Amino acid sequence: MTSLLDIIQLVCREAHVPMVHSVFGESGVNATFKIMETVKNLYKDLEPSRVRGRIVVYQMVASTDCSTTPVPSGPTTDFGSLSNRSITDLAFENVSEWPVFKR
Repeated sequence: MTSLLDIIQLVCREAHVPMVHSVFGESGVNATFKIMETVKNLYKDLEPSRVRGRIVVYQMVASTDCSTTPVPSGPTTDFGSLSNRSITDLAFENVSEWPVFKR
């Protein structure tokens, strides 16, 4: 049986990845897969029904004019620590070669 996350990943791979690649290139595709991996890891520890608002996961991608992205600051995230909390909204920033940051 295919899980909802597997279906979302398949749709993303077949529909969104080609568009991301055409606009952002390989770094955009890498960011897309890292975001999917982050969401999959989040849902291993946090049941979606515990969140009463939105969940946003994003990753900055350097434009072709700029080869660097800013280094983030703030708390990193341990998804397991969210499992027993009542949550309204969540936002996470993926950073290449860094842990996930809670915003």
